[in-house]
Amino acid sequence: FATLDNARAYAKQINDKFPRFHADVFAPYRGDTPNYSVVIGTNLTQEGAKELVRGALKAGLNSQTYYRTFAALPPKQQ
Repeated sequence: FATLDNARAYAKQINDKFPRFHADVFAPYRGDTPNYSVVIGTNLTQEGAKELVRGALKAGLNSQTYYRTFAALPPKQQ
């Protein structure tokens, strides 16, 4: 998301509608993108991340839901 407010709004939407996924907002990642990320899982194995995405899509989360590996995520935004 281009703005922190938009990312927070989407995280809230996920948390209200799909509380089992608990979305958090993260700052832009080391110049990789200027956008904020809404994340539903951290510190997962690759297979665990794939399983989480499959479950999220099946539950009805946005079809743009995907997994990505990071060396280290930037801090959560409060």
